[in-house]
Parts: sequence; C-alpha cells; structure tokens
Amino acid sequence: MSLREHEQVAGYRLVRRIGRGGMAEVWRATPVGAAGAADVALKVMELDETDPEHRATQRRFEEEVRLGQRLVHSNLVRTLEGGVDRERAWVALELLEGRTLRQLLAERGPLPLPAALGVGLQLLAALEHVHGMAGEDGRPLQLVHRDLKPSNVFVTDAGVVKVIDFGIAVIGNGDQTRTRTGTLRGSVPYCSPEQVQQQPLDARSDLYAVGLILHELLTAQRCFPQESDAALLNAILWEPLRPAREQRPELPVELDRLLLALAHKQRERRPADARAARERLLALAEKTGAFAPAELAAWLRSPPAGPRADATRSLRAGPGLALAPARRRWPLPLGVALAAVLLALGVSRALPGRAPPPVAAAAGAPAAPLAVPAAPAPDPAPPAAAEPPPRQAKVPAPVQPARRPVHAAKAPAKAEPAGAGWLNVGMKGGWAQVSVDGRDAGPTPVFRLVLPAGPHRLEALRQDGARTRREVTVRAGLEETVVLDFRGATP
Repeated sequence: MSLREHEQVAGYRLVRRIGRGGMAEVWRATPVGAAGAADVALKVMELDETDPEHRATQRRFEEEVRLGQRLVHSNLVRTLEGGVDRERAWVALELLEGRTLRQLLAERGPLPLPAALGVGLQLLAALEHVHGMAGEDGRPLQLVHRDLKPSNVFVTDAGVVKVIDFGIAVIGNGDQTRTRTGTLRGSVPYCSPEQVQQQPLDARSDLYAVGLILHELLTAQRCFPQESDAALLNAILWEPLRPAREQRPELPVELDRLLLALAHKQRERRPADARAARERLLALAEKTGAFAPAELAAWLRSPPAGPRADATRSLRAGPGLALAPARRRWPLPLGVALAAVLLALGVSRALPGRAPPPVAAAAGAPAAPLAVPAAPAPDPAPPAAAEPPPRQAKVPAPVQPARRPVHAAKAPAKAEPAGAGWLNVGMKGGWAQVSVDGRDAGPTPVFRLVLPAGPHRLEALRQDGARTRREVTVRAGLEETVVLDFRGATP
C-alpha cells in the first residue's frame, strides 16, 4: 500500500500506522481543519479495479460501514463515518487506548479469575446487544460476528471491553462461510464446528468462540494449538475441550461446566443465547467476585508480575486497533473445507468407512496424527444434572461410522477387521479428487481410509485437469501416507 505519514485521506491527515485490519491498513489520523477534534483510527484499503472481486470488495466495505454505524453500545467500537476516496475505501473508527486480549495474554499470562470473569461479562453484554438487534421493520437481524478471537477483543485503559472488527459479520441468511471460492471466513482456530462444516450460523457460533476465549484467558494456552490446517480441522470437529481445572484446580467446577457448554461441539448443547450465558456467568461472579471496569483498569495499571513483564512491555502500545502481529489467518483451500464436511457427515461411497485408531496399535506402527471419528465428541465433563445422551442418527449400511467413546473403559474403540490397514492421502497446495481401485475416496486430504492389506491403485485428478497415478501397498494394522506429486502430470 502506498500510504505515507502526513498524507490526507478523505479529510484526515495520517499520523502513524498502527496496524492492520484484514486487508486494510489502520492509521492514527487527525481530522483536517477541525481544531481540537479527537484523533481517530482510520482503516484504509486500496481498491484494485483490475481485480474481478473489485466491486464485491467495495460493496462489503460499504456494508461494514453501514453496519458499524448501527452498532452503538459501550462494549462495541464506534464507527464514525466511511466511504470511498480516490479508489481507497476508508472508515473512521473510535480510537481506543489500551491493548487487545492477545496482547494482554502475552503481557500477563493467565488472568486472575475476577479479571477473566469481568472481561467475560462485558464481552457477553456486547454480544447480547449485537444478537438482539432488530431492523427498521422490527424483525431480528440475526447478526453474527463470526470472527471473535483474542485479537478482536480490546480492553481500554479504563477497563472497558470493546469488540472490534465486524468486517465479516453477517445478517440473517447472508453468505456466512466464504469470501472467494473455497475460502473459509473467520479465524479458523476459533471457528465453531458448524462454521468449519460450512453450515448456516447463528448466535451460538459466537458463543462457541467466547468459550474458547475465556478458556484461553484462564490458561494462557490455545485450546487447539495444532499448526497444520488438517490437524486443526480434525481437532475442531472431534477433539473435546480440556477442562481448565486441569491446569488451574482452584477454578470453580461451575465455571468449567459453563466453558465446556459454551464450546460444545453440538450447538444445541450450548446456552441458548448470550443473555443465558451471561446470566450463568453472573451467578458465578456473585460467588467468586468479578472486576468491574474501574477494578479492571486498576489491575491493568499494576506492574505485571513474572518474567513476561520486560519481554512484552512493547505490546502495550496505546492506539486502539494497533493489533499484535497476527498468526497466519488459515486460508483454507476448497478441498480441506469439503473434506471437513465429508468427514463430519461420514460420507463414503463404495469404500469402507473411516474409523478411529484401534485400542492398541501394532508394534512399529507410525503415530496416527489425524484420527477422525465419525460422530461429535460428547461433553467431557458431566453436567450438573444427568442428561440422556443425544440420539445418534442411523446410517444405512455399508457406511457404519464408529461412535467416539467418552471413556475407553466404558466403551472400547471398535477393532479394525483383521488384515486391514489405513491410508492417508495429502497434497501440497491446491486439492485433488482421489479414487482408490477405481472407487471415489473424496477430495484431499483423505484421512485413515480403511483398506484391505495388499496393493491398491491410487489415482488423483487435480482441479486443473492434471492426473497422476501410483501404486500403494497397505499393510495389515499399519498406516500408509501418500503425499501427491503432480510433477510431470498433464491435463
């Protein structure tokens, strides 16, 4: 981007670059010719007329401005104005002084319980307002943020929590999952299972992210730290959230139950809405105590304790939208997203079903990095009152997805047929449709496909028409992994 200090954009003089917001740069800016006017955070994005998505990008930016101007709440960043100036889309936002939750975690480590509860109550108050917004006709807008994460939640120096960046929020039945073809919208480590599966979203998808954020505030560790796209998708779909009390035994049992309910794989098992979640958190706060904004501000002013203090003082940089260096945003190729859907639905045509690892792996077998069962994992912690397990949908033969047990002692994993092994098929860059012995196995990545021991013919068709073939031998009780190589392949 060609922006420079002291340059003017739409009546604002750029003072200092303070971060990025998606595809835009964020600057501290001063209104020109308005003596005494407060500085703003100016979000500016170049518009490329040669880009086929040019008009759609401009339209989304304008929708973000219109939506932001309707979001008026003490726990939401204020949108002041916006528009297009010389092929630059811009929006002027309230300038916040403080730090994001991501920066706060880097600076302080795990938060004390009253601080985490205070942040959670304000965050849920913001979502209660957002999810309850109605249109001019009085009908609910069904607004979903879709990208809640620690770097999109700000804590001002006054102790006020602000939700920022509604750039990919959606109203009602809008395009909830994609930007360009094959790209999942949202920061994947905090995406709900239904978001990964590209299902329609509702307010409970935001509550899922709140559960992960609060868990991270209390443990200072990511709930799903996997680095690869495939492993992360696998964890989101199947791996249960670990109770926070495993790391902090002093935490109340009721808090762990709430966190596990918020982050439940099945949205029907989560609190009904932000108000219900906030009432449960408030009842807990009345017993344990929670910081009000003034108390949170006083705690923020206290010197950080421990070795994090000196190493992270630079993260306290003041201007509001000055975000910490972001982890990669996990753009997902279409094949990975489709694979997640197929895995979630247990789709298989003529081939035997995918299954979880056996109880005891054969000696010398490689570690199974991606064991993908075919049913959502139950809540790892029992609720306050016993609940009957959800009914499992019956799947017609020959597809027989295995149920993931709550505890191996109660429900041992189903053993694989004698003389069978597993096949994983991956590909670097892009995706390909895979068939084994002439039968469709779905798009890459293919995880733990159960096949009879012996040689098999593997064929893959890339999206540009290139085709590659190879022979692979599956050994009984062992796992084979093939990484596709299209060098020399022709369309």
